[in-house]
Amino acid sequence: MNLSGIPQPQMDWTSTNLVEEFAKFQEHCELVFKGPLKDQEEDVHVTMLLLYMGAKGREIYRAANFSNADRKETKKIFQKVREHIAPIINPVFSRYQFNNITQNEKTMEQFITIVKNKATECDFGTMKDDMIRDRIIFGVSSTKLRERLLQVGKDLKLDKATKICQEFEYAASQIKMFNNVQESAPVHAVSRPKGRMPSRSSGIQGRSFRNPSSMNPGRYTETSSNPGRIGERSHSTKCNRCGNQHTDKQRCPAKGTQCNNCKKWNHWSNVCKSRTVNEISNLSSELYIDCVENVDRLVCVTVKNGQMFTEILIGNSKKAVQMKLDTGSQVNILPLSTFQGLGITAPLEKPTSKLTAYNGNSLHCKGQITLPCSHAVSGQAKNVTFHVVDTKSPPLLGCESCLGFKLIEFAHSVQNDYNHRNKEAFLTKESLLTDYAQVFDGIGLISGECNIHVDSNATPVVHPPRRIPVALQDKVKQELTRMEKMGVIAKISTPTEWCNNLVVTEKSNGDIRLCLDPRSLNSAIKRTPYPLKTLDDVLHKFGNAKYFTKLDLTSAYWSIQLSEESSYLTAFNSPLGVFRYLRCPYGLNVSGDFFGSRP
Repeated sequence: MNLSGIPQPQMDWTSTNLVEEFAKFQEHCELVFKGPLKDQEEDVHVTMLLLYMGAKGREIYRAANFSNADRKETKKIFQKVREHIAPIINPVFSRYQFNNITQNEKTMEQFITIVKNKATECDFGTMKDDMIRDRIIFGVSSTKLRERLLQVGKDLKLDKATKICQEFEYAASQIKMFNNVQESAPVHAVSRPKGRMPSRSSGIQGRSFRNPSSMNPGRYTETSSNPGRIGERSHSTKCNRCGNQHTDKQRCPAKGTQCNNCKKWNHWSNVCKSRTVNEISNLSSELYIDCVENVDRLVCVTVKNGQMFTEILIGNSKKAVQMKLDTGSQVNILPLSTFQGLGITAPLEKPTSKLTAYNGNSLHCKGQITLPCSHAVSGQAKNVTFHVVDTKSPPLLGCESCLGFKLIEFAHSVQNDYNHRNKEAFLTKESLLTDYAQVFDGIGLISGECNIHVDSNATPVVHPPRRIPVALQDKVKQELTRMEKMGVIAKISTPTEWCNNLVVTEKSNGDIRLCLDPRSLNSAIKRTPYPLKTLDDVLHKFGNAKYFTKLDLTSAYWSIQLSEESSYLTAFNSPLGVFRYLRCPYGLNVSGDFFGSRP
């Protein structure tokens, strides 16, 4: 039973539409039973189903009137649970949700799928196709597309409307791609702007700036009292270097001091905007690639000026409030004016934490309160804790609440779009190693051979072997044996003109690397001139480039085959005898026919 990489089915019993939620849960379970668990007995399927349903589902299972035979069949369990929750469905509310579905930022395929799924709950009867067609016409974002659909008139059927929408979206994407190609231009030169470049600690944190002066930590956040003279402050204001109040003419106490946080100069740690990156250690060698499920609940989220908003029903009166989705916020914020408009008489509790804005300024929190909230479209109902703040900013819905209402999905991984063996298969570590075994197996080999050109007037040198520490002798013997089996080195049983010293270097992980000390040989090698390209030589070629990557070769030197004659120049003494390199060794400063410097 291998369920690694398979998302576990979960039933949300808090959903306001249990029938829809259970249908999705059942579909997911059946895929698992027909897929990774297809070879298991029905008893195993029943056990896994009870685990997936959670405590609430097992209560329904125990309370249901089952025969002994029905308790051992997953189909009967699904049927009993559906019968138990069937009276909860409300077609009137489903039609309200159906009539409020709009395309917004969704693709046409996503929009039509959402409309069709919601229509199955509305009990439209024979009018189902016509209602779906009408909802598509009323809900599309493009006015031109709506005009085109209305021009067809009474002959417009659901299939024809779907086809027109798909063709319109496909043509629009082609036009957009064509315009992007027309507007692209090659890069002829890259120049550095004059003046000092802003450092990473100057407050650039991936957010848009509310005040242009925040680009320079030496300037003040408030605007000048005299607009005719830029940069002068005649009144006391908060300094971005020390965090204290003083005028521009007064000397900042942070000037000439070092920050305890980032160790940079001319500011203090209480206003430091540098982010500390902790060292990542104990990295796992496991490659985990899973799939991201298609989520059709991302509806009724509007985008205004690059910000996302959604309508949340707050309190027992279910008053609608437009909330801004802010995944960077750790709490939910209600402005004082918005809270007063809700008509809630319950007293505010003392806030449990101190609130600070992203720029470091403290927020004046009046208190906190927990209110029942719901999202009409996603069907989620939660008790949400809000912090009431005296601010003019819009209400904020924090990251935890956005996930709780299923307005956003956290993508742990991605799904492979194509697999040449099976288009339905997931991309896993095993499939990568199987499909591209030649990339991960052994050491690569570049075609051709490398010839080392030695000065004919040079005198060959044979160095005596160096002593190897006792603690490293076993590791050296194991490494020599491994290299010989891999075809990197070979034993020599005849005298050689050149014999170099063996150098043992220890890596940070405890392994060792064997190198040569060919100083005598390097002095006798003829250099092949090879001009290395600079950034200016290649930068102009990146004008139309879209994708960039970085490749790392395993034992890059060993990918170069030495010629038979050149291999005897790399002979060296070792505890197991005299060897020669069949591949290019580390430590040899040679260009040969390949490289001008070490890779």
